[in-house]
Amino acid sequence: MTENKLQDFVAHSGLLFEGNGLPGVAGRILGHLLVCEPAMQSSADLARALETTSGSISTNTRMLLQGELIEKVPVPGKRGTFFQILPGAHTKQLTSWQTQTRLFRELLDEGIAVLEGMQVPEERFERIREARALYAFFERELPLLLMRWEQERATLGES
Repeated sequence: MTENKLQDFVAHSGLLFEGNGLPGVAGRILGHLLVCEPAMQSSADLARALETTSGSISTNTRMLLQGELIEKVPVPGKRGTFFQILPGAHTKQLTSWQTQTRLFRELLDEGIAVLEGMQVPEERFERIREARALYAFFERELPLLLMRWEQERATLGES
């Protein structure tokens, strides 16, 4: 992959984050850390590679650290803060979504119970029941997908 294509990938990562209501710089940091060499990058390395300020790097790495997508790592003999992708970060994100899915399904159950207590016409239930069915579906299926992923992940190094 040429350097220009790597830069395009990093820029696309930023756009994807922005499209999901998150800072583009955070997406660019994540994209860069997915493909850079060496895998560990200092704050200064990130600022230089992404052509942004050290303040922006600090703010956005803090968000990625809190989101458990990256981690700080010590680099013997080097000064400064270094970051890398947190091993298993994407699996942890899906596990977190699993919890959020359950919480949202429980909220929808509460909403249905409230409507049932009000004795409203059946048409008023359609939106909330459809949303509840979707979240219940993902609540059932995400654990199975994560299990299948862990099985597939175990074979990645074997091919």
